[in-house]
Amino acid sequence: MYDYSANTISGNLADFFSSIRIEDLPQQVVKKAKELLLDTIGVGINGSAHQDARPVLDIVLESRGAEESVVWGHGAKVPAHAAAFVNGTFAHCIELDDTHRATYLHAGAFVVPTALAVAEKTGASGKDLLVAIIAGYEAAIRIALSVSPEHRLRGFHTTGTVGVFGAAMAASLLLKLNREQTINALGLAGTQSAGLFQFLYDGSMAKRFHPGRSAQSGILAAQLAEKGFTGPREILEGPYGFGRVMSNRFDPAIIINQLGTRWHVMEVGIKPYSACRFCHAPIDGALQIRETPDFDPSLVESVEVLGSQQLFDQTGNQEPRTTMAAQLSTPFCVALALVSGQVMMPEDIQKGLADRRVMEMARRVKVVVDPTLEVNSRQISMKVKMASGEEKRAHVALPLGEPERPLSHEYLQDKFMKLGAAVLKESGSKRLYEVVKDIERLENTGQLARALVP
Repeated sequence: MYDYSANTISGNLADFFSSIRIEDLPQQVVKKAKELLLDTIGVGINGSAHQDARPVLDIVLESRGAEESVVWGHGAKVPAHAAAFVNGTFAHCIELDDTHRATYLHAGAFVVPTALAVAEKTGASGKDLLVAIIAGYEAAIRIALSVSPEHRLRGFHTTGTVGVFGAAMAASLLLKLNREQTINALGLAGTQSAGLFQFLYDGSMAKRFHPGRSAQSGILAAQLAEKGFTGPREILEGPYGFGRVMSNRFDPAIIINQLGTRWHVMEVGIKPYSACRFCHAPIDGALQIRETPDFDPSLVESVEVLGSQQLFDQTGNQEPRTTMAAQLSTPFCVALALVSGQVMMPEDIQKGLADRRVMEMARRVKVVVDPTLEVNSRQISMKVKMASGEEKRAHVALPLGEPERPLSHEYLQDKFMKLGAAVLKESGSKRLYEVVKDIERLENTGQLARALVP
């Protein structure tokens, strides 16, 4: 039995993840990783055409450099770290990327772009790619759990701050770093940890590039470690390490407990709607009500959404003015769901912002705090008062797409095809789907890289 107590946390992670092989992993973990890979690629391909990502794309294309890894949806090749930067931004740009409920982490948006960029650069196999993706998710989620929810409630965006560790772990495996180099990579990643939630108050674009910067920083950390640059060995548990500086509660044991027996990647949820995950249970409730007999959105007088303190604080804005703000607004998302029933695609959000009916109804949707719920609960109850005096109600314990309420294989495939076809056309989307479906059979992931462009 390995003695985890005689090691630093970074050393424990390096030892464990460098030892795993895809043949040793539970079948359901590998299946989950393939679902998350497919979902993130579909979201990122669609995001490659989003206007909010254009400034990041322009900077990367203007800088260029070594032609190592492809820019999704565009075809240009740039250094691996730059490709991960822009592709990670793409993957987070439409608010459809995966989430981990307990930590608020959008791991796919930094792990998958990192792993694909480095795998393409190194000529890694599909099996090695999947192992790196699983390691990246697992390391990031475990570190996030050690400081959650306090880390987020202090104003940090976990995807930006913790993402560097998951990206560094994935990159270290694909670069085949040794134990000391991997420890240094994690240390160098941690010292680049950044990401604040201030964007919430003005709907600015800053959130969009947080996972891209995490991915880029993680790759740079691994590349620097490969060349002998050193990082803090106790970056996680040290007196000025991540855990103690970035949160008023830090439980280091969570990071290494049950390594190899409990796989937190299985806890990741997949989004069905282009909105903040906290808005999803309210959207589910609104869609339920919309399907009730004789429902007419023009006859809605008021809507009350009873939920957690965080639902109110994070998504209570009744008058969003930007796409980003709308995607983080429960009143807007509920109004859009009640009026149109269409909330999946990013263009649905943009149409809603231009729809007077949606914006007027959003002002009639009120988020109310239920003091009996935990501060970060996803549970909601909804009451819609109609002009006739009738009250329509809905209750949602967890949003659709959580592991307890999984999306079907058919839904995930349809989501991927719709998102991908917007950039790759239907034929290209189908071709990419087939490559990802059999990813573990690839001797070289270059074939996947070629399928990521029209």
